[in-house]
Amino acid sequence: MKKIFLIIILFTFQLNIYAQLRFVSAIDSIAIDQQIDSHFGMNFEIDDLIFVDSLETNYDMNRSGIDDEYGTLDNCIVFTASRYENYKSVNRIIGVYRANQIIWYSDNIEDEDIIGEGFIDKIEDINGDGKLEIMTIWISEGGAAYNTKTLYVHSWDGTQGDIAVYSPYGGSPIGCHEFEMFEYIDINGDGKWEIISFPNVFEWDGNNYVYSETMRLDSVYMFFPRNNFIPIVQAWVVELNKKYIYNYKLENSTQSAQSINQFDVYEFDINNNDTTNYYSNVSTPNNRWYGDDRKNSVTWDGYPIRPGNSLSGFSYTANGLPHIGYAYLRGYNYQWTGDYKENKSVKDYLNNSIIIKTIAAKLAPNPFIPIEFSDSLINYIQESYYLGWITNQSTANKYDSLFTSAKTQLQQNNNNAARTTLQTVLQEVNIDSTNNLTSEAYALIKYNTEYLLSKLSEQSVLDISLINPAMSLVNPGAFTMEVKGTGFTTNSTVYFNGNARTTTFISDSVLNAQILSTDVSAAGNYPVWVSDGATNSDTLIYKVVSTLPQPVRPVLECVRNNGDGTYTAFFGYKNDNSVSVYIPVGGKNKFTPTPQDRGQPRVFEPGRHYKVFTVNFSGSNLVWTLNGRTSTASSNSAPCN
Repeated sequence: MKKIFLIIILFTFQLNIYAQLRFVSAIDSIAIDQQIDSHFGMNFEIDDLIFVDSLETNYDMNRSGIDDEYGTLDNCIVFTASRYENYKSVNRIIGVYRANQIIWYSDNIEDEDIIGEGFIDKIEDINGDGKLEIMTIWISEGGAAYNTKTLYVHSWDGTQGDIAVYSPYGGSPIGCHEFEMFEYIDINGDGKWEIISFPNVFEWDGNNYVYSETMRLDSVYMFFPRNNFIPIVQAWVVELNKKYIYNYKLENSTQSAQSINQFDVYEFDINNNDTTNYYSNVSTPNNRWYGDDRKNSVTWDGYPIRPGNSLSGFSYTANGLPHIGYAYLRGYNYQWTGDYKENKSVKDYLNNSIIIKTIAAKLAPNPFIPIEFSDSLINYIQESYYLGWITNQSTANKYDSLFTSAKTQLQQNNNNAARTTLQTVLQEVNIDSTNNLTSEAYALIKYNTEYLLSKLSEQSVLDISLINPAMSLVNPGAFTMEVKGTGFTTNSTVYFNGNARTTTFISDSVLNAQILSTDVSAAGNYPVWVSDGATNSDTLIYKVVSTLPQPVRPVLECVRNNGDGTYTAFFGYKNDNSVSVYIPVGGKNKFTPTPQDRGQPRVFEPGRHYKVFTVNFSGSNLVWTLNGRTSTASSNSAPCN
């Protein structure tokens, strides 16, 4: 009855320490205790016991780690037990219990220097021999100036646990002061961990842990190798509610020496801290990993990914667009707690990590300049091909050509054409996602193209509303035609009677075109339109006539006496035609006496126009002849008010 009471107390104590874990039941505890007594005799007491499956998926800060990577301890309880017969004679055992039966006992651990209970510190294959090492610590109590701790290592193959520490003197040679800790450190980064009992190092010789004659470790306040592995990082992005979910899968090569237990995604190099991104919903693969977001990164650390294994479920949500960032991965090894607190830790982080490029989130540039953003897209294509995300040269060339065309169209202020090109990109990226693009290239091209498209306003429909002039007599010579409308770009060209003419872009609503003398050498109606290379505008008609349908009259408005013997004549005109008329300076548009050109208009808008220009003269008759009609100014003309 007393024994059952003690077991229940022990079980209750464990519940308090390991809350929310899957624990050994009271029934199991009683069964283990009874089987030990039946096998070895009475008076054994259970020191420690753990349900391995539970601690594999939950962190226990009191132990150095539990990892049954081979499944040889599935559904097993590992325990330690002691029997105190007298001060100098203590029997201690380690055992494994499964399915209501103890399936293995260790040999008696008999060492007169060890008189305390046993504690299960670590279960893991720490030397890569395909077996689990069961590390137990036995604590002395009383009878000395200070107590000691001794570490035993048993190698578990699924049925048998052999002692795996060699000492020429027998027993376990690994001991330390009770206030010190045993440490497990992969000093060389070769995947074979050493056991540290300061300052002594015990290394794996292929069969046992033995005292190292060549290695000593006086401090753990240093950094140990964490970059002896070959990682593969796969990334993919999903858009949801105008945000982006970034997903990652990690794979550790079979050629790796170390496992992976830390993974950071940086917007860009760790040394660049001049930006802030916004992350949320950082997700981890399971409750054996912890994730957190920082200023310009998201970081995860947790249960090691062994060589040959992979793990997905890393994700976060961000406002930023996909871009080519960096993944920093670190191998599973002892980590000094000052890793992030010293300036030198940054250097160690950079030098002691595997750094590869991946997809990361980056806020869109502000201010947003479409032409510069198109340069970024072109660079993404080139680097994606280099990284193998675009799987062949022809596909890379296709997207490079499309984005280069879009950039040229943007430079020509031809948003409509650029939008058409970018829509083609989106069509192609969906087709190529099957064979020619990895998920990384797909995310880069698709979501950045969509964002650029969203920033390009649709231009007005290409249209012309007015040509000026719109009519002339036969053979007026070469002249400049002004074309007004909407949707013009630097790529717009004016066509006269089917022939492209030299065009000057003034604005998105005004173009100037050079009309040749041969274009207007014969009477006729000539079509005029504008093309931007992709679409044509509507058409207006330029008329060349032998005689104007309606007159264009010169008008003297008034004459001003300047008081110095000179006069200023103010002229206007009246065009009775419904369109503007071109009359060049010459026989039909001249002043007498000479010079013929005194600044009079060449293009005459419809309607009455007042005081269009002035001419200084002597007061003698000054005659403006316009298409056979005249208007004369003299000192006797009506004075200006």
